[in-house]
Amino acid sequence: MAGNRDEFHARPTAPLGRWQDVTPVIGGRDLRSGGGWAGVADGGRLAVVTNVRDPLAAQAGPSRGALVADFLRGRDAADVHIERLARVAGSYAPFNLLLADGDSLEYLGNHPAERQTLGPGVHGMSNGALDAP
Repeated sequence: MAGNRDEFHARPTAPLGRWQDVTPVIGGRDLRSGGGWAGVADGGRLAVVTNVRDPLAAQAGPSRGALVADFLRGRDAADVHIERLARVAGSYAPFNLLLADGDSLEYLGNHPAERQTLGPGVHGMSNGALDAP
């Protein structure tokens, strides 16, 4: 996995490291809302979120960084967690989310609404559609 956080430079963040309140989680940390944009945890758990850029879309809602933090702190399988999130995804500002647990790699986006289990191979996720050129 390769990643780059290139937005909201003025937002306070902590660099890659072990989260002080959750010892098995390693990732960058949003110090304003407590979430993260990418991280790993015990058991092969991985979570990555990107903001989808659309100036016409509503930007209110819960912190998208919580999508990463909640999965990494939890115990649900990635597919179970994604299925639950799919029911409330519309309450968040636009996002793309990848969750992995060692058994599956799951994608959820809400702008447009899309959910899929990703197979082996190379995938790209940015501030737009999954695997967009």
